Amino acid sequence: PHTHAVVGMLNDKDMSSVIAKLANRVDRWYCAGLEGPRGTSGADLAAVVRKAVHGVTGKETLEQASVEVKRIADPSQDAPAGRPGVKPAARPAASADAVIVSSFDNPVQAFTEARKQASENDRILVFGSFSTVGPVLQHLGRQVT
Repeated sequence: PHTHAVVGMLNDKDMSSVIAKLANRVDRWYCAGLEGPRGTSGADLAAVVRKAVHGVTGKETLEQASVEVKRIADPSQDAPAGRPGVKPAARPAASADAVIVSSFDNPVQAFTEARKQASENDRILVFGSFSTVGPVLQHLGRQVT
């Protein structure tokens, strides 16, 4: 399965640090522009994402460095009590060359494209701001409080 991320962030947030935390876990980025004086355009956010993705290429992910994941993934060891059959495994980091970054005018456009591109077992993550998640939830017919 692939991970698709719909992201929109306000320009007074630490976009680079937030994106860097997820950069090697996401296969396709859908950068949404946000309106208002604090808003960031989809194109500007896409530039931040591209820089972050290239900045983490080749670095070990948190999962890959995890002693617990390595221990549990070892078939010679039993699963811990309370977690029968659960065997976490480190997902290979997304290669910077394989990552696709797109920009959109708003979160709903970005989410609509993510849904078109995602296959049945893929994940779609929507994050970055209430101004990103709220419109997507409304588009899905969910009440935003």
